[in-house]
Amino acid sequence: MNIFNNDPNWLVFEITMRLETFLRRFKSVSEYYRQISNSKRMTNGKSNRIFFKNITEGFYRSAIKDEQITITFFLSFRPNPKLFSMVTELRIRIKKIQMCRIDTLTLDEISNEDRLLLSSSNGVFFYQKIRKTEPFQKQEISI
Repeated sequence: MNIFNNDPNWLVFEITMRLETFLRRFKSVSEYYRQISNSKRMTNGKSNRIFFKNITEGFYRSAIKDEQITITFFLSFRPNPKLFSMVTELRIRIKKIQMCRIDTLTLDEISNEDRLLLSSSNGVFFYQKIRKTEPFQKQEISI
């Protein structure tokens, strides 16, 4: 199964903030993810937990460089004609948790590092899975 097989519902979010700010506010990257995906914080009358049900699967990884932390999320949204609105709402939710820079990318725009990791059978182990994502070793991931 190729999860990236020309599926427009897969998007990439690169979230970057100062490492010092991140360490002061969060204990870990997984705690940061939990606040985005599972908190009761409300936006547009919905909690993050309810909103995140629009995301069917995904994974993330983090990297630290030049006193900055970047968390890269690969997310698959449920098919929805209002995908652009959902992306905008997710960006608002992320910024409400902690102000940061957010770049939204398509799979064609991912970094060379992610392209290399995702094309390697062992590279996928650098990512943490989200929700019901199948174990990576059972998927063909080709970019």
